[in-house]
Amino acid sequence: MAADTGPIGGNLSHEFIILADTGESKIFTDKRIFDLTSEGTTLEKSSLDQMRKNTNSIIQLLMKNLIKMSLKRLFQKKID
Repeated sequence: MAADTGPIGGNLSHEFIILADTGESKIFTDKRIFDLTSEGTTLEKSSLDQMRKNTNSIIQLLMKNLIKMSLKRLFQKKID
């Protein structure tokens, strides 16, 4: 579900909710979520593996850019 980006900023953020006995007591959502169905959806292990690979690549790129931005601010010069 879409989420507030908070102090991090940006224009895109998502949260994932897992119902559990130790979780929140109430969840508020758009009523249209209940109109969605998973009918005809096929889940395959290969698609999960690909999603993990893509996610890891994105995380590595974000960390690289975060380190680069931090060093740039620290030394106030361009670092490539």
